[in-house]
Amino acid sequence: MSEGRPDAGAIRLERLLPARVEDVFGAWTEPARMARWIAPTGHAEVDADVVEGGRLRVVMTDGDVRIEHDGEFLEVRPPVRLSFTWRSRYTGWEPSVVTVELHDPGRPASSSTTTGSRRRRGPRTRAAGARSWNVWPPCSQPMVPTREGEMSVDVRTEIEIERPRDEVAAYTSDPSNATEWYRNIRSVEWETPPPVVEGSRIRFRARFLGRDLTYIYEVRELVPGERLVMGTAQGPFPMETTYTFEDAPGEGTRVGLRNRGEPSGFAKVMSSMMAKAIRRENMKDLALLKELLERR
Repeated sequence: MSEGRPDAGAIRLERLLPARVEDVFGAWTEPARMARWIAPTGHAEVDADVVEGGRLRVVMTDGDVRIEHDGEFLEVRPPVRLSFTWRSRYTGWEPSVVTVELHDPGRPASSSTTTGSRRRRGPRTRAAGARSWNVWPPCSQPMVPTREGEMSVDVRTEIEIERPRDEVAAYTSDPSNATEWYRNIRSVEWETPPPVVEGSRIRFRARFLGRDLTYIYEVRELVPGERLVMGTAQGPFPMETTYTFEDAPGEGTRVGLRNRGEPSGFAKVMSSMMAKAIRRENMKDLALLKELLERR
């Protein structure tokens, strides 16, 4: 970070690492090593000419999601300081400045790193910046941003199904049917006896964004034929899922599906990227639900 008063739009992240300063600097400047940690999910390709004025290019890929970033090295002072610009479509192609400062805090085999991302943008963009840099080199404790930011994902989708509401709601609200219409759910196990009631607990195994997930949903609210709310506060992707059922013209049913929560772990990627992936999968799942029920 620059000396003096911090930029009003700056994010400051700090971490104490059990590694030598030289090793941490290498994790930021050697393309092969940088590629191993910089993508929050999926994988990355890194090209870097680590000299002042040199170019930086990072391509993060996960399934059909591809995010390109580029930048220019502004300052290279091995092994204590590195500064470069950073931009992508998630910054509106407006460059931010990332500054990495390393120092030995006086204990062997340790280093402290500060990453600053300065933008002339609002709190939402600063929050996305904090999340995106919160994944950097693997360590037991995450970086903690000194400026709090929103991390929520909130995705709403719906579809109309030409079947009676009671029938659609009964089928959709039964977790045992989930593997038939949720493409990413591999298995469902009841932790409490069926049928579904408020307080029921169900273990799901799924695959999302190339990762295997196991999580337990608890039924928080159940109004038969109208509404089902399930949620989990643990696992790699804490989430609340809400289903709503309304009458649609022609004796059909309008099904609403809402997912909201606070991504964590590998899912610390930008909220907009998570929302896009969730929305895409939800639309495919609802289309399959419609197909299954309408051909009965």
